Amino acid sequence: MLKLHNAAPVIELHVDFDYYVPVTITWDSYYKAAVPPIPIVATGNDVLVEFSQDPEAGSITQITLVSAGKADADNLSALPSLYVPGDAVRLDTYSDKNGCLSLHVTAHSDCIDIRLSDQVVSSWTGSWPVIFGCSRIGEVLHILVAWDEEGRKTVLEGLQPR
Repeated sequence: MLKLHNAAPVIELHVDFDYYVPVTITWDSYYKAAVPPIPIVATGNDVLVEFSQDPEAGSITQITLVSAGKADADNLSALPSLYVPGDAVRLDTYSDKNGCLSLHVTAHSDCIDIRLSDQVVSSWTGSWPVIFGCSRIGEVLHILVAWDEEGRKTVLEGLQPR
């Protein structure tokens, strides 16, 4: 699983929405790393998520939703109304020896939800526009990325069967 390590001040957090690669979240540490990141891939339900890990610091520096599989789309709001806003969250290494069978993507009206697990979320944290739903022991269960109408349209067009 992906675990929260601690809140770490971040100068910039970049989020890109794309027709071909739906979402890329990049922390400023990705650009400052002295060595190339190690890619760690999670797959399940035709969803492919790549976590780029800094081999020296051990933290995740980029998360890329490479393929959303058969993503659902609805017009509901999914951003939590109550969450603990803070600095961008630093994440530990992702590892899941049993695979990620509960990976699922849903495009909501205000965000895209990358669900890593079916467990119940006990708290939400992060900084706008990326919010993490976590278990009681700090495992990341959901990654919510807020978007505007243009970002949503771009991603949804890419998710349509070609």
